[in-house]
Amino acid sequence: LLGVENLGFVAGDATKLLECLKPRSCSHIFVNFPEPPQRRGKIMRQAGDNHDDSKQTDSLHLLSVNVLQLIRRALRPHGMLLILSDNLPYIRKLAVDLASVHGFSSSHQVGGGARAQLDKADRGGVQIWRGRPGTDCGIADTGASSYFDRLWKSGHIKQRHFICVERCRASTQLVEASSVDAKG
Repeated sequence: LLGVENLGFVAGDATKLLECLKPRSCSHIFVNFPEPPQRRGKIMRQAGDNHDDSKQTDSLHLLSVNVLQLIRRALRPHGMLLILSDNLPYIRKLAVDLASVHGFSSSHQVGGGARAQLDKADRGGVQIWRGRPGTDCGIADTGASSYFDRLWKSGHIKQRHFICVERCRASTQLVEASSVDAKG
């Protein structure tokens, strides 16, 4: 990464960072294997879990609807958000949450040989993918390896899912204009 001047890593509260970022200042935001919310002392894991996740306290996990709105604010028009997870129930919840945040649309070109997750449930148009994202999702080096890739190869992670969405130009301008008007 020598010579790269437009890359940042932050260890700390992502919400506070997103609040400080200049609107439309990021071309890509990557969230790799976020911790799912805790519910009744258990981590959300069961695919057949019928509990109403809308009653979750958003502050108990990173990707609350509020944080997704801040991510949309930070992304440039057509900027990409990529979320990777090995937890299908959680990624399904995130798809529903993303669909509720106006100004995002699913990317239909993700590269890397990923397959669309065949789900009958309505996710508000947000596509869930299975496999590994490619360069169309902003991955610069698809051959690069991480801690999670090593878990994948060793068999500790059995499935990998992701969501790749982009900030829409027209929808986002309408949302931002209406929120500015509401503030006076």
